[in-house]
Amino acid sequence: MSPPWSEAAKRWAITAIAVLGAVFLYFIRDTLFPIVLALILAFLLSPVASFVQRRLRLPRFVAASLVYLALLAVFILPLFLVPNLVNATLNLIPEPSRIQEVIAAWSDRLTHLEDMGVPLPIAAALRDNLDRLGEVAGSLGSLSLGYLGRATASVASLLIEGIFVLVLSLYIVADTPRIMAYLRSLVPQAYERDADLLAGQINAVWAGFFRGQLVLSVSIGLVVALSLWLVGVPYAAGLGILAGMLEIVPNIGPILAAVPAVLLAFFQGSIRFDISNLWFAALVIGLYVVIQQVENHFFVPRIIGGSVNLHPAAALVGVFIGASLAGILGIFLAAPTIATLRVILRYVMAKTQGHDPFPDTIEEAPPRPVAMKIT
Repeated sequence: MSPPWSEAAKRWAITAIAVLGAVFLYFIRDTLFPIVLALILAFLLSPVASFVQRRLRLPRFVAASLVYLALLAVFILPLFLVPNLVNATLNLIPEPSRIQEVIAAWSDRLTHLEDMGVPLPIAAALRDNLDRLGEVAGSLGSLSLGYLGRATASVASLLIEGIFVLVLSLYIVADTPRIMAYLRSLVPQAYERDADLLAGQINAVWAGFFRGQLVLSVSIGLVVALSLWLVGVPYAAGLGILAGMLEIVPNIGPILAAVPAVLLAFFQGSIRFDISNLWFAALVIGLYVVIQQVENHFFVPRIIGGSVNLHPAAALVGVFIGASLAGILGIFLAAPTIATLRVILRYVMAKTQGHDPFPDTIEEAPPRPVAMKIT
């Protein structure tokens, strides 16, 4: 047996591993997004696979496969409705030539502003802007082909990443018990209790966050559906469901959810009030802006921040930091990441000061499992 390492050698080894790990993460930073998504999906579906395994008494891999087949069915079946939905949406939008006619009519009406006392430069500027908008509308047909090509390439890239995420997370879910047993076997026996309690606190943070995200999606979906129904937007319930689903996409999601509602308001009008389509579309835009502001200043800090026991101010600061470090993914995971770091920092501070990190916990750690080798 080789001689044991000195304390200095151990510290240098730990430092070298940390530095090399940070460098490795830096070089693979562009591929971290699908890996993190796979880990999140595995975290969410592993309890479901465990439940199916216990109830049906199936092998772990079979239970995990059934869960993923059900997940695919939930997401694939609605795709058959997409062509009809797209066609219905496109039928609401007039041809570019018709849009040009509407813009030209509004441009002619602006000539009467001079008779109403509006200064000539203002009326002329409005007419110029409308003329430019008409030119843009006339070029929509040629631009759509270019956008279609780029969208097709983006869809193909997303499909490849989606398959990678599903396959990687499936393997993680199928081997979760063995992976957890192996990781726990690496913990020194003296730290087993700390590791179990620390892992339990971190798990509670992330589980609370995803529960909060679900509550946020349902809340926003109901608010949007009710608001649009009150003002008379067609298909208010479907638009509310869309808004709730797109809540998982920070910042961009609410904007994407507002587009079909504004189009419906502009081209179909209100089914409840006698108001011009143009003003009704402006009203719908105002509704979405108000809902977004209420969400940002009330729902997100209290639901997402509260679900991880995080102060609203800390949650908002985390969103800005996450955006600068990891973009959309950083925004989405800012709150649970800060809460996790707080749990770890609290443990480290307690150990450095010689205190028990878990003074209120008296239960003993479970028996140490036999180390398992992952093949």
